[in-house]
Amino acid sequence: MRISYILLGFIFLVGFQIVLSQKIQPVIPINTKIENDIYRKINHILDDKSVEGIKAFIYQNFTELKETNSKIELFSQIESPYGIHVLFHQHFDDILIYDAGIKINLNKEYKILNALNYLKVFEPKLYGSYDYNIELFVEPQRNRLAGNPEFDIQVTKVAFVIQGKLRLAYRVRTQMDNEYSAQEWLIDGETGAILHHQILAAFITQLDTTGRGLVFIPDPLTKAGVTYGGSYVDNNDADVPVINQQRDTVILKNITFSNGVFKLEGPFVKITEFESPVIQPVTSNDGNFYFGRASSGFEDVNAYYHLDSMQRYIQSLGFNNLANFQILVDTHSNFGQDNSYYTSSPSPRIAFGEGGVDDAEDADVIVHEYGHALSESGSPGSNSGTQRQGQDEGIGDYIAASYSRGIKPFNWFNIFNWDGHNTYWNGRKCNITAKYPNITGNFYNYGELWCTVLMQVWGIVGKETSDKVFFQHLYMNSANQTLRDAANLILDADTMLFGGTNSLAYLEAFCEKQILTDNRCSMASSINIFSEHLFKIYPNPATYELHLQNINHLSNTQVYLFNLLGQEVYKKSFIHFDEQIIDLQDFNNGIYILQIYSGNKMFTDKIIVNK
Repeated sequence: MRISYILLGFIFLVGFQIVLSQKIQPVIPINTKIENDIYRKINHILDDKSVEGIKAFIYQNFTELKETNSKIELFSQIESPYGIHVLFHQHFDDILIYDAGIKINLNKEYKILNALNYLKVFEPKLYGSYDYNIELFVEPQRNRLAGNPEFDIQVTKVAFVIQGKLRLAYRVRTQMDNEYSAQEWLIDGETGAILHHQILAAFITQLDTTGRGLVFIPDPLTKAGVTYGGSYVDNNDADVPVINQQRDTVILKNITFSNGVFKLEGPFVKITEFESPVIQPVTSNDGNFYFGRASSGFEDVNAYYHLDSMQRYIQSLGFNNLANFQILVDTHSNFGQDNSYYTSSPSPRIAFGEGGVDDAEDADVIVHEYGHALSESGSPGSNSGTQRQGQDEGIGDYIAASYSRGIKPFNWFNIFNWDGHNTYWNGRKCNITAKYPNITGNFYNYGELWCTVLMQVWGIVGKETSDKVFFQHLYMNSANQTLRDAANLILDADTMLFGGTNSLAYLEAFCEKQILTDNRCSMASSINIFSEHLFKIYPNPATYELHLQNINHLSNTQVYLFNLLGQEVYKKSFIHFDEQIIDLQDFNNGIYILQIYSGNKMFTDKIIVNK
């Protein structure tokens, strides 16, 4: 949604209460200094194809562990259709170091493609103690939240890096069924001081039975091709004829039929009641769920259809383990506020608010919130750091933009087209002109930039190709990464899926927005000026050999090949030649930049290696 709470999103404050609303975006100061990039390109085939083999590689190649006498322990290992993605957390003296670890992404041949390193460097010594009686802090939380059957509170001993020193601390997590009760604190183990506080909410047996219902696809404004105003206003959720006319009849797949009653409960979505206001989900005696928007049942049907459709689409692309579970959905929730959220605690669930235009009436809001679930599913525990949090909002915005644009392109760049861009709030955009790193305001602006650049490439390579690269990169993300790190992951994802055939389009978009600024950008800008009357290059795409014919017999020629990291991978000089063969046996699949110099002229072309 517009403002979401991100699992393990980091806001470093002392003694502070978080109250966020969906429409009024809080201004979170952004440092002018860009966060350190943590992406590191690696091309290494493991001999030992096991977790221990990966750990051995990390110990050998990342000096932070040796310098601090610390170790790593496996946190998660997830397999995507095209790779393996392993996350390790850093420990010292068997104590977990908070927000410290390393993510390794490999292809199916156990070749390490990259690492995202946020290991901490510190003096190898523990400071402080656990003398503070943590019950003095826990008891008030327990009293405040007691009485709810899903309430839980967890206390874990951790270490927290402050100015290069490890402080002993307690991590306290409360879990319940609403956004304000799922929280986390770090408490100094010696003094009881609050070191850190954050909201955790965020990302907030069935028969094969079908039903039918009426929904907006994706929203009434997009379908009608109009903007908000005139007859197309919320009008307090009334059944305005011109708006109800924009509904479509759809099939509701795999809903539950029991004891003569149809319920909106399927393998991926369960419409339920878990948060005020208390409005019970609608049911049907005949499998038909036909409601006007004034009925609470309309939002139930709309949310079920779009969430179920999104999961089925993702699986059709080959991604079978991204949030492939039943998610609980309350379409009249969040205490009636105009805000929505996703949380995985105590169970995966999405709460949709009701202020202004009801959030569950707009497919953009619905699939945006689902984007947080997909992101967390692909890379658990990765959503910390200002730019990473912003990227996660951009992940939801991209899914919304791609979903709507794939249905009808009208105003696709307006995210939350029906719910926002009106008198209630301004919505968000996926076509902003701002460039990185000149992002100001709050971290949601990073999300708009991330969505903008990905949707720019969407327009070139098409929805399915763009979506596949996008979903693959969800497995590869790491905590504390920057947008520059994320851009490199997108390039790696395209190489994994398509041999890098779309990487030039991504590279040009990232360079235009100044997310990437290295020599790859200067190479990309000079592509496609190659003259076929001087040289003939074939085949392209190439497999194991690339033929270069010197048609005009130019002399004193230098030939170079660069990969998309800007690294020189081939160089040869010729006094004269008619035809040369470049051996590609040891080249990885992907895009390469060919540069030929003759006298004071340079000729450039793009070469695709696809074995």
